Amino acid sequence: MTRHILIAGTLALISTGASALEINVTPGSLKENQTAVRTTRDDRLTLKGTADVRDLVLLQGLAPSVTMVDMTMLQVSAYTYPEGESYAGRTSYAANEIPPYMLIGTNVSICRLPASVTTIGDGAFASTKVRTLVIPPSVTRIGDMAWSDCDLLQKVRFPNDVELGKGVFKDCDALTLVEYDYDVTEIPEAMFDGCDKFCQSIPVSVTKIGRSAFRGTAFEELDLSSVSEIGAYAFADMPNLMSVTISTNHDVNIGTGAFFNDGALAYVPLGDNNVPVLALAHTAAGKVSVNTPTIGEAAFANDTRTDTLTLGPAVSSIGAHAFRNMKSLTIIDAERHSAPVDDVDATAFSGLENPEGRYDIKLSVMKGTNDAWKAHPVWGLFTIGQFDVSVGDIIAEGADISVRRIGGEISVTSTQPVDYVGVFSADGMVMAEARPGTETCTLSDGDTAQVVVVKVISGGVTKVVKLK
Repeated sequence: MTRHILIAGTLALISTGASALEINVTPGSLKENQTAVRTTRDDRLTLKGTADVRDLVLLQGLAPSVTMVDMTMLQVSAYTYPEGESYAGRTSYAANEIPPYMLIGTNVSICRLPASVTTIGDGAFASTKVRTLVIPPSVTRIGDMAWSDCDLLQKVRFPNDVELGKGVFKDCDALTLVEYDYDVTEIPEAMFDGCDKFCQSIPVSVTKIGRSAFRGTAFEELDLSSVSEIGAYAFADMPNLMSVTISTNHDVNIGTGAFFNDGALAYVPLGDNNVPVLALAHTAAGKVSVNTPTIGEAAFANDTRTDTLTLGPAVSSIGAHAFRNMKSLTIIDAERHSAPVDDVDATAFSGLENPEGRYDIKLSVMKGTNDAWKAHPVWGLFTIGQFDVSVGDIIAEGADISVRRIGGEISVTSTQPVDYVGVFSADGMVMAEARPGTETCTLSDGDTAQVVVVKVISGGVTKVVKLK
């Protein structure tokens, strides 16, 4: 059935059928059909003609029956609100701009945009039912939270470089695949925050990762060899993360709490990169080796499984509560220091004091330096001497190392000869060791039900992986 309606002096054509509502629009005219938009029982809405922000924002009230919006035959024109009026805090909208929150909360699963669209506004498709998304090649900018909370979104494709806002796919629970047809260099703030099924490898072209970019995702391994900047909490709250590779061939700026609350994380090879505030707090490292000038405030706080702490020769400053409540800590290896690390906060080991205010922890130091360490107001509270220590070196990155558990064997492969492989129990006991000098190596791990830690050194890389 076809109906003709006069809207604001313009003849508009509205066609209705079993499953389609089609509206010809002129700028500002869609309000005359707002009732039809809100109450239709059709599953498809087609907009033709020319619209501006005043029309498009009315789609927020789209009827629940509509699952597809076709705007391929629509032009989006510029509009400036008169004095005293605005939308989403703005008075002017450019041509070819999809306004903020256009379809937020609707049941739309497919939206076909005009080929000329260049900008997608904040939250434009948030909380919709979209499943697969191809960003039009014309788009150059996408606003904050544009597709956040889209619970059914599984696949996204970017055909060209786009300026991305914050949290574009935040809390998209089903998202598993994002394709880039270009060399993406930056993952912006909170882009995949809360995407708890997402574990796609980070492209090697990426050098910068924003704040909370992958927080709460499903990664088990991370290769960050090309990355030079990691934002605060970028990889926090990742329950499955067990292995991280970070390059020390270049400086890496690591933000506050970058690996905060990663309960399965065995080790992060930070090399000479500073350990920032809360960087590895609430992890379960088992063995911690640090060789950075600065260990930030609460950097390893509440790691209750680490028993061995190695302080490399570069360590010169330890912040407040850096190792707070590390209840399993039994030994600190400081043998690479010819003198005490003087700049250590009095609260660095808070929560570990015995009733006498001392620490029931061994501090292994270089022979001949005992007296200097004992005279220090903090280090003097430990049991100082020369003790047997194990698993603690930090070496620069370089080779690509893979560690797999197959049946009762540990299989190691590397792009360079393997200098050392060690298999350790969760409590630090050596189960097997080898120095193969080849690019592959296989060791027996005994009880396959036991959690083991595997340390591999190859081509200037130290990689430590926890295997369940």
